Amino acid sequence: MRDSTVLIAVVAALTLLSLCYSPLATAGTAQFQFGLAHSDSVTSNHHRLASKFAELADKYSDGRIKIMVYPGGQLGNLKTVVEGLQIGTHDLVRTLDVIAALLPESDAFNLPYLFPDRKRFERAIADPVVEKLLDKFKAKGIVIVSWWENGFRHMTNSARPIRRPEDLRGLKMRTPPNPARIEMFRLFGGNPAPLPYEELYSALQQRVFDGQENPLNNIRTSKFHEVQKYLSLTSHVYNPQWLAMSRIKWDGLPEWGRAAIKRAGDEVGQMYRAEGQALDDEDLGFLKRYLEVNEVDFAAFRKASQPLYDKFPDKELLRRLLELAS
Repeated sequence: MRDSTVLIAVVAALTLLSLCYSPLATAGTAQFQFGLAHSDSVTSNHHRLASKFAELADKYSDGRIKIMVYPGGQLGNLKTVVEGLQIGTHDLVRTLDVIAALLPESDAFNLPYLFPDRKRFERAIADPVVEKLLDKFKAKGIVIVSWWENGFRHMTNSARPIRRPEDLRGLKMRTPPNPARIEMFRLFGGNPAPLPYEELYSALQQRVFDGQENPLNNIRTSKFHEVQKYLSLTSHVYNPQWLAMSRIKWDGLPEWGRAAIKRAGDEVGQMYRAEGQALDDEDLGFLKRYLEVNEVDFAAFRKASQPLYDKFPDKELLRRLLELAS
């Protein structure tokens, strides 16, 4: 009898515990709850705007959609999360490089020196040719919801100032796990290798890599200035990001749910681009206190980049993007 009583108590406790961790139990009146993964620090602009997206999705769905934001790779590195989107074990992610690797022509947005400013980028992403490109990801199990941003990417290293491509010779540079970015740094003369962003600070600290390339806010909030000496303002890529969702989860939403997520995502994308330049200026002012900052020979870097344009597989898409970016 006593064993039976203990068993009933244990079952009751386990049932209560499972309810505490149930998405719908923690979401109050929410009908849907999703996790949004990103790899950046909780102090980053990216986390602030991801949290804003969650707030807006709640607002535009009248509280029926709750989104939990998981920063700093809490749900796994970006490759793991993107694979999870494809099979439905993950919900939402903020990234571009890992997803773009699934569709070679989408690497157009990784081409160096394509977009000189955010206004021309906005003109490009509104074009039907780009919308058609994004539709192709549905066959990969991913829905591109909205265009967010990472900003203009720059190089840091612990060895010397980088002013021209030849200054990269002999330097081991970390890149995202994206073939176009790796090839770019080979053309520049560096020794590139991919590494998950979540492991980068430690790798720089231990001198596994001499340098890396990231937007200013990432460099600041991930504290790369603590383990690097030089910042070269190369602006070699304007790096957009996608708010992407598992197609399985997207297809499971009613129309009002998709509309709420899309509206919230697009609104945050507009915030990113409206605030981008002011944030760049603020972050650069901060980084100048810790790093030696230098300008670069843009013409030399553009010339070194040309083979990427020559080899780009979708000439029609490239032609259209160059028109929109001009």
